[in-house]
Amino acid sequence: MSTENQKTPDISNLPACITEAFDAMTANKETPEPASLDDLDPHITKIESSANKFAKAYADILPGFLKDLKSFDAQQKRQRAKLNASDVISLPHPGRDIIGALVQSINGYKPEASHALQELVFDLYASFLQSAQSQKIPTPQVAKLAPLVKWGKDRANPHTIFSTSVTSFPVAIVSLPIENASRDVLAWGTLGHETVGHDVLHAYDLLGEFQEFLRKHFSRPNEVSEAQYWVPRTDDLVSDVMGVLFMGPAAAIALIGLIRAGRDFFKQGRKLASLSDAEHPADLLRGYFMAEVVGHLKFTDAAKWREILISEVNRDAPDGAVPLSDKVRMNLSYWVQSIASLAKELVEHPWKALGNMPLSQLDTWTNNDESLVASLRPVLKDADKPLPSGTIYPAHVVAAAITASLEKDAKLDVIFKSMIKRINALPRHAEIFIP
Repeated sequence: MSTENQKTPDISNLPACITEAFDAMTANKETPEPASLDDLDPHITKIESSANKFAKAYADILPGFLKDLKSFDAQQKRQRAKLNASDVISLPHPGRDIIGALVQSINGYKPEASHALQELVFDLYASFLQSAQSQKIPTPQVAKLAPLVKWGKDRANPHTIFSTSVTSFPVAIVSLPIENASRDVLAWGTLGHETVGHDVLHAYDLLGEFQEFLRKHFSRPNEVSEAQYWVPRTDDLVSDVMGVLFMGPAAAIALIGLIRAGRDFFKQGRKLASLSDAEHPADLLRGYFMAEVVGHLKFTDAAKWREILISEVNRDAPDGAVPLSDKVRMNLSYWVQSIASLAKELVEHPWKALGNMPLSQLDTWTNNDESLVASLRPVLKDADKPLPSGTIYPAHVVAAAITASLEKDAKLDVIFKSMIKRINALPRHAEIFIP
């Protein structure tokens, strides 16, 4: 193993990474293609004329989606004839994302960054499918195709349109803000959370089993408030776990940094918050939870990374009781202890929907992964260095880019451009659209 991997990880450049993420969120962005969806006719024509250039499995589902799109378009035109334009129902959000992904693929939009993004998402999704299939877990119809990717307008939010959202198009869409095509490696660290988190949980209909587990885990009378808190937030809680399992500690520190930038963007201070909304756990709890999950990974420096993450979250933790919502206040030390137990059980519990396999057997970050990441960091800093030997996946390159960017005096622009270049130099698997 590389001796670099034996050092205490250096995250001293995290503030600069957060500033870059904030700058990306506040930039005067270009409008991603397609610029307008007010008139669907040209997009329908473009997709129809290029359908045979998509890989067959994707091309086969396009006629059904286009049929629904034409029906909606006809309804929209009838409304325009009767109403003011402002009263016309616009295309629902999932449809807009699907058209965006298809049109950007056809147009070859942001080709280098788009190819790298698609390869990463394809790699993560394929890794999950291979692990599930090895356990003879049936693949649901809505989980058979890897997600498509797109660049979106959303300033602060990577997001996923689930494969279950549109019946005629059973493919997820993973979207990053347009500015992330050229900077902000922290945002790329969330793609495990989006791809093998949100999309897989919905495609495999896993949420119900996880929610029932949480109810049983917090079944004692004094734990009612914890069960009531966590169950509605299961989706993001488990997605955080999956992101860490498939991308290692880089996913955890990237999300902590990105959340801080997002809070600053929304004028809430550059720190993790204790209050949460109806779907997301409090930033502080997510940070502690990911730290505990990292601590259960099977690589030598897992304990070091756990301490680094906990120390980083502690920077933002207030003293005394902390409000989690309008109804729940917490003693932080109690909830941190509770989180440690919960993280261990979530990772090790056998899940019926996964053939009684624990999450840790689906995929887990190992010494081999860390060694590859350590050997990739110098390569990302120097364009003349060749890729190291070994089987390298896009997730390794992104994890290396994140951890290299965290190191003292890192040149963020150089590392980001090198990340894109190096992913595109790997064997290509995601041949979804062939121009």
